Amino acid sequence: MKKKNSVEDLLDMYSNAGLQREWGVGFSAMWQKFGSKKYTGRKGMENITHDLQDMYVIMERGQEKIQSLKKTEKELVERKPTMWDIKVDTIRKQIDAESISYHQLELRYKFLTLIRAMYSVISGQQLLSNVDKFFSNRKNMDSIKSSMRGILMSEIDLEKNMDSMSVYMDTLRGNPQKAPVYMKSAPNVAEEEDTNDNVDVV
Repeated sequence: MKKKNSVEDLLDMYSNAGLQREWGVGFSAMWQKFGSKKYTGRKGMENITHDLQDMYVIMERGQEKIQSLKKTEKELVERKPTMWDIKVDTIRKQIDAESISYHQLELRYKFLTLIRAMYSVISGQQLLSNVDKFFSNRKNMDSIKSSMRGILMSEIDLEKNMDSMSVYMDTLRGNPQKAPVYMKSAPNVAEEEDTNDNVDVV
């Protein structure tokens, strides 16, 4: 049997799972960034759900910190105290840093939500397991490194890629949705799944 160790082999994995091949590059990049073997085993769905719940708490705290910094910035601007410009500049740099960090949390939350949907819609456990094995093999990594470098995507493209996959998953489930909006209300991850979407993970 031919060994799977090229970009084409990797994209074939996604195509065989019913996904568009062009999504494969973006998803592979996100798997290397946020993926974990614990999401592929017998307790894969359980681990994904647990991490989603933890992520929501972390995101909520992150948003609270950003809002607190913005409030401090507003107060400084209104008071214009001594050394005002230095203090405001410092606060704004903190806001920028926290906003970047928060966006990374959002990306990971989107990623976990996506792979959770993949379990329910396209028997994603097998696909994720194959992808993880592919990237866990150093020989595979060495053989595709140069090829992947030539088709790297920007973070904006990666996010659009995940959003497209998420919309596709929701369409397959008969539950089309608009672009996700975060932090409006706490998601009950355990109850998010439709009862018809339960998966017997083996």
